[in-house]
Amino acid sequence: MMNTRAHSLLDEVPLIRRAAGYRLYTGDGRRFLDAWQAGGAALLGHRAGRYREAFANKAQRGLTVPLPAPETRKLRRALATWLPADRPVRLFENNDRMFAAIRSCVGAFEVVDPAMGEAYSSPRTPDARRVVLARPFLSPEASAADWMLPVLPLPAPFACAVLLGEELEEPARQEGGSAGQDTAAAGAGGRDVRSPSATDQDAATPGPRREAQLPDGELVPVASIASVTRALHHLFRVARAGDHGGAGVAADLAETGVWRVRGPYLEASVAANEERYRRLFLLYRDKGVIISPDRLQPSIVPADMSKGERALLIAATERAREEGLTQ
Repeated sequence: MMNTRAHSLLDEVPLIRRAAGYRLYTGDGRRFLDAWQAGGAALLGHRAGRYREAFANKAQRGLTVPLPAPETRKLRRALATWLPADRPVRLFENNDRMFAAIRSCVGAFEVVDPAMGEAYSSPRTPDARRVVLARPFLSPEASAADWMLPVLPLPAPFACAVLLGEELEEPARQEGGSAGQDTAAAGAGGRDVRSPSATDQDAATPGPRREAQLPDGELVPVASIASVTRALHHLFRVARAGDHGGAGVAADLAETGVWRVRGPYLEASVAANEERYRRLFLLYRDKGVIISPDRLQPSIVPADMSKGERALLIAATERAREEGLTQ
């Protein structure tokens, strides 16, 4: 979800010739630690997992065009491991097409990012439909009536866009809960990928609920569906192996006052001020770290860093604190 704010600061970054893991390489041999990660598309690292192989496998079979295929069911099952299984799912070729469909269906809507606080805002209109981003390693913080947009851990050329509607109306629950809930809770990824403190959002909403009109989805290339499914299974494996690897560093960064920390996600304390955020971005760039070029979207602590890279990140943050780039 690139915008003019992000483009402005990315113009201040040297040309990148190669990316691997959480590192970006320039043509003249410089290396930058990637604490942007394309807003979450590179959460697992650049070139991580085997989603490219999944895409190539389908491409070899000619499945790079939108067609009905069993891969759609596999993707739905993977999503149910992470997110509530009792929400309807719509697929779109990309985010732009999805947002256009939402706008055509409900008019005004706002995007809510649980990784950000007051600094994050989208155009607000009374009675606007809330679309809540679902980020790995965070509780979705979505009510039963909200729509949900998963931030998928793979880049746009291989991905499609996924939208989950509000929870479906369901009959009164019998003792032991509904089958849909059991499916969502039973998947190890569902509890691990979310924050350890995540709770079932619908528990606080009594009574039946009706499904608001969702925009119609669309057929998307089969290769893209296979890539997303493969990336989600990689995410689940990472989650089952333990929490996000950058948690310890994130806690250290929180103590400086430069960042507000939610899981591996970093909201700059100066995010509300465009000029101060620009100073922060350039400071980190000069220290060899690329943070989010959009002040209203989070930076992300890399899950895999050497001791030297950890020291580099902490040193840059201490310098930012010394320059008063705090609350």
